[in-house]
Amino acid sequence: MVLDGLERKEDLQIAIEDQQEMGLDGLEVEDKYLMKIGGCRGIVNLDDLEIKRTSAEHQASWLQSVEAARNAFLSRRQQAQAARWRNQQSQDRDVYVTSYLFSGAR
Repeated sequence: MVLDGLERKEDLQIAIEDQQEMGLDGLEVEDKYLMKIGGCRGIVNLDDLEIKRTSAEHQASWLQSVEAARNAFLSRRQQAQAARWRNQQSQDRDVYVTSYLFSGAR
């Protein structure tokens, strides 16, 4: 149905514009090229109106790539925070045990 195709194109356009508004935040250095070159096809280059001339498949592919890059960035950041927390907990435990042992409280 033609309407479904138009709705999909509009939904893609909105999602792409949302990604543009997020800018480079939430992307690793090696993924920032996605926003600069728009997935090698100028998908996010609104100044050149490439977004209007790009196929829905290319737009969806680019969008998937950017979303995956943002999700990977968030996942790595959460893992790093968890590792720091575990490390801090381990250090706190070591300090407590050392303090206990040297306090003469046995």
